[in-house]
Amino acid sequence: MIGKNTRTLILDATIKLLTEKNILDITTRSIAKEAGVSKGTLFHYFKTKDSLLYYAVEKIYLNLLDNILQIVAQTPNEDVIRKVTYEILNFFGETPGMIGFLLSVINTINTKSVSQPSNNVSDDESTLTRESVVQNLLYPIYNESAKVFLRLGYEKPMIIGRLYLGIIDGIGFQLEVEKISKEDPLIEQFAEEIVKLFTI
Repeated sequence: MIGKNTRTLILDATIKLLTEKNILDITTRSIAKEAGVSKGTLFHYFKTKDSLLYYAVEKIYLNLLDNILQIVAQTPNEDVIRKVTYEILNFFGETPGMIGFLLSVINTINTKSVSQPSNNVSDDESTLTRESVVQNLLYPIYNESAKVFLRLGYEKPMIIGRLYLGIIDGIGFQLEVEKISKEDPLIEQFAEEIVKLFTI
């Protein structure tokens, strides 16, 4: 149980740093300092910096998905695309570097074991593979977006949902490359054009 608490402490410290600075500027030293542990302790629970960052990013994305589900449940049809779009674009503006990091993880991992958490602590977690990234992050988002477009009356909700997410991710990547913050009026312009595209 102590190990689990320490691992959570490290993850929470990483998530805090991810909301404060670009992912590329975060070091294992800064994570260990924020968590109040040594670098040796950090690497006891996470074999590499990338594996630690991935599990922190995964947790942040799943929290985003929970927020989106709440928005969808509480918002009438005519406003749901707008509110979800703003939620996602603001998220990208608040957490720069995450899309690029996830793409690098997906491009570098194989179907074999890569950078998984230490077996001493996380024997209940699956190995980090390309398949697990897709299963844990992409499919839940695909499925929920399809439900939204089904509710809105689209004939091919899964295809439309993935098209919507592709456009959103592309804009998110642009925000990262150009270092555009969530306060930039360009985000609102992007959001409103997306709403127009996906309103029937």
